[in-house]
Amino acid sequence: MVADCLVRKPAAGLYAFCRRPENLPRLTDHPVEIAAVPGHAARWTVRVPFGDRQIEWDTALINDEPGTLIAWQSLPGAPVPNAWTVRFEPTFSGASTKVTVQLEFDPPGKLATMFNGLLAKKTQQQLTEALGRFRALMEAT
Repeated sequence: MVADCLVRKPAAGLYAFCRRPENLPRLTDHPVEIAAVPGHAARWTVRVPFGDRQIEWDTALINDEPGTLIAWQSLPGAPVPNAWTVRFEPTFSGASTKVTVQLEFDPPGKLATMFNGLLAKKTQQQLTEALGRFRALMEAT
């Protein structure tokens, strides 16, 4: 899934914010903790919306082009293998930046069927909302 937005800020500052994993929970209303981990990009801890439990996984930084692109991928053993790419494309003037997020999931077994239905729509909505929060936060500073 893909979502994008135009942020009235230069790419370098937007990239710097996203490059720090601990900033990312500020963009979601879902209970998530993301902490930098030596040797990995980050450890994600997400509270499952049903029941009283949480899931965790580690990610690795697989592509990092300062001011232009960041990409992470879950490490083996993640409950739902996933990958993220965030692109920062300055406008002609450089005063604004098109930010594009691409998110890929590879849910195992029965989760795949559930994800391809209702969960995919919900995840797309959450991604779009997170980008809206990102734009508002970045433009307010």
